[in-house]
Amino acid sequence: MPAVVSKLASNPRAVVALATTIAGLGLYVSVRRKIASRRKDEEAYIAATQDKVGDKRKGDRAAVDWEFIKRIVRLFRILVPRVLCPETGYLIMVAIMLVLRTYADVWMIQNGTSVEGKPILDICLYFYQLSSSIGAQGPLVMLLYLAFAGLFLTRLRAPVGRMTVKEQQLEGTLRYVNSRVITNSEEISFYQGNNRERLTIEETFKHLVKHLRSVIHFRFAMGFIDNLTAKYFATVVGYMVVSRPFLNLSHPRHLSSTHHQIML
Repeated sequence: MPAVVSKLASNPRAVVALATTIAGLGLYVSVRRKIASRRKDEEAYIAATQDKVGDKRKGDRAAVDWEFIKRIVRLFRILVPRVLCPETGYLIMVAIMLVLRTYADVWMIQNGTSVEGKPILDICLYFYQLSSSIGAQGPLVMLLYLAFAGLFLTRLRAPVGRMTVKEQQLEGTLRYVNSRVITNSEEISFYQGNNRERLTIEETFKHLVKHLRSVIHFRFAMGFIDNLTAKYFATVVGYMVVSRPFLNLSHPRHLSSTHHQIML
């Protein structure tokens, strides 16, 4: 041991290297302990936050009990302080208006059904006149195209419901994350969890933006296809059906027509 000490004393560089190594090991151990302690604190904070959120969700559940009824009675006494007061008259007027509105809805339903039957009669008359002019094949082709277009567009619009549900879920998740950060801002600052929360918010926002972009692209494509199918192609089919008897020279209406009449 004295020989080693004497060698180190005679070699200052070795002493410096040994001291640096010992200091580095001590610093490494200290940093590892701090990291482990911080991880434990973060895990404890996350567990406590989840417990608080769970307790809040459980406590925020609406329940119709005696406490709820008592609060309603208190609010009603504030709104209507006396039996004979302007507020009582307002309540009676609102009740009368609601009853009259119900009677008006019933009257509209009873009398509206007879009015709604007229378009069906118009369709039948149009079908009869068109069939007598160009034959029954024309209206049938138009009805078949309308049925095909309706089924085709309905099939294409099927993902809209799922997209809307997913959009609401992502928006709800983003609102929940923001409210959680606002509610627990002091704890986040104390435990230095700002980076973790920032990454969580950014990731949630990216998912929402990505989904909204896909929804916009889908709606744009659906609008384009809808216009082509319901407007332009339907117009082409209608013109084709109506002009078919006039362009077909073997049609019975052209048997007694002259060349000049056919050209006109």
